[in-house]
Amino acid sequence: MRKIQHVPFGLDDPYLDMAYSERRVPADPTDGENVNIYFKTLPMEAGQRAWLEVLRNDVAHRIRAQYQYSEGEWALWNAVIPSCKAFEEIRYRIGFGRGNCTAIHSEWYSFTVKKWIEDSFIKYDGRNLFIDRESEHNKVPRLIQSRFLTDGKAMYDIELIFKRKQGGAPHPTVGVPSLSLLPPVAGRGATPKY
Repeated sequence: MRKIQHVPFGLDDPYLDMAYSERRVPADPTDGENVNIYFKTLPMEAGQRAWLEVLRNDVAHRIRAQYQYSEGEWALWNAVIPSCKAFEEIRYRIGFGRGNCTAIHSEWYSFTVKKWIEDSFIKYDGRNLFIDRESEHNKVPRLIQSRFLTDGKAMYDIELIFKRKQGGAPHPTVGVPSLSLLPPVAGRGATPKY
């Protein structure tokens, strides 16, 4: 029996580490990143090839995968989707075999490339968040920067960077670099970052 194994987001289980053998890295790519597609095929045979069939902006590409190593009867492969652009929707599937006659294919996988966009209209007074597009509030010096992660349609995460007073003088903090205020994205097991 011939098989392809690929789990784009991994298992999200601290006791079972798949390393990179079957994942997409990064799982949720951002603007400008290359995307590594790691996968396994069974059985491992001499002369076999593996590849990705990629649809990028409705244009088909074929990317050859590179053999990495074997793990028991499984062959491990890696293929790279180069330099993804913000808001680009990319679909891919994995193929392997000795040629078109013996090739099998995985299901189609997809992702939308996200982008961090800096935000200047969120203010924080130490207890409450304020959103104000009308005017700049200099009364609230604690918020240094805010930005959000988006795929061009929805907001997935927000990052807030604060100042804190240390010895009487304000200093940028790395103690609380990111605070996620949004609910997890369905099916991804997202957790808030603190």
